[in-house]
This record gives sequence, structure tokens and C-alpha cells, in this order.
Amino acid sequence: MSACIGEPISWLRLERYALGGAAGDPDAHAHLARCAACARCLGEIRDDLVALPPLAVPAPPPPRARWWAPAMALTAAAAGAILVWRIGAPGPGGPGSSLGARPDEPPREDVAQVARIKGVGEVTLGVVRERAGAIRHDARTFAPGDRWKIAVTCPPVAATWVDVAVYDAGQIHHPLEPARISCGNRVLLPGAFAITGDRPNRVCVRLGAAAAPDREQPPDACVTLRPE
Repeated sequence: MSACIGEPISWLRLERYALGGAAGDPDAHAHLARCAACARCLGEIRDDLVALPPLAVPAPPPPRARWWAPAMALTAAAAGAILVWRIGAPGPGGPGSSLGARPDEPPREDVAQVARIKGVGEVTLGVVRERAGAIRHDARTFAPGDRWKIAVTCPPVAATWVDVAVYDAGQIHHPLEPARISCGNRVLLPGAFAITGDRPNRVCVRLGAAAAPDREQPPDACVTLRPE
């Protein structure tokens, strides 16, 4: 594999270039015209991923918890480039194992939205729904065309690994790659996903302080999304 002719273009910048084209980043366009290595990465993004416009998420009302600062409000720039997987067909990573005897058994309904993780502290799972440009942080129902992002709140001094699993009618999907985030107020995970079907879906996360969590472990926190 050939090396970059200079400083490689970051993967996030390539994703944004794939969305906006040369007009949005003329410097990247000039680099890609001369650099086979970066052009190959751009080709992988265009061929293998479904790219959507960035999901701009406004700041929600300040939370009641006492350990984070209001200055850590969410901005649209935090959303980054959006990658989408449509739940309804098995996603990357394939099925794992959940609570109970069968690997396709959904998590118990009493798996809470808040978990305490050793080495991290209290972690709250949130979801963000985008529907026809309207953003909601409190939505718990889905319809065709909705896009969803995962938002995690945890103490700002910590960091955590997050792996997302969606339980849908006996199937388990992993629509996003595991990600390590620096904690804060409603930190968005990279990527977005859609949900289809006519049954409730359980959206869950597995968390790990030092490494990506094992998908054989039970979910740490879940929310239920129901069809309209």
C-alpha cells in the first residue's frame, strides 16, 4: 500500500469531503488529486458507507445532576459526520449474547437507563431522534425515516468505552463501532442509525473503563423505543 505524499487527511475530514465535495474543502481536493493513498481511503468511504448530512443537535435544558458544568453544552459541531445503519437486517459484528439463557433473548425490562461503572462512575444513556430536521432528546417512539444517535452523560474527569446493541424481535444488531469517549454532558457517539419494523426495540449500551466491552457481557443500560 502506497504512503501519503505529505500529511494524511483525517478520516473525519474525508467523510466531510465525501458529503460536501471539492467546493467545501478545496485544499483536500488538491491533495487527493496527487495522493493515491488518501484517494484510496476516500474511495472506501464512498463505496462501503452510507453517508448522510451531519445531524445538528441543539443543547438540551441543563440537567439536574450537580457534577457537570453548564459550559459543557452540546454544539452542532459535536455531531461530526453521520454514518447510518438501518436496523432490520443484521448489522456489523453480528449477534452477541444478552441476559438469559438464549443469545437472542432481549435484556430484562428492568435494565435501567443509568448505570454505575467501576473506574468511570455514573453513566446515563440517552438517545437523540432527528425527524425531518426536528431534533428531540426525549422521544421514545420511532417511525420510518427517523435517525437516532446515542448520547452518553458521565463525569467529565472520566472516559469510557461504549458499544451499542439494538434488540429487535429476537435479533441483536450492532449498528455502530465501539467508541471511546471523553465523558461530559450528553456526549454524542460517532454515527447514527435508523430503526424499522412494528415491534418495540431495546437500545442498549455495554460500557468499559479500560477497554472495549465484551459483547458476551449483559448490557449496562437500555432504553425502549416503540413504533408509532
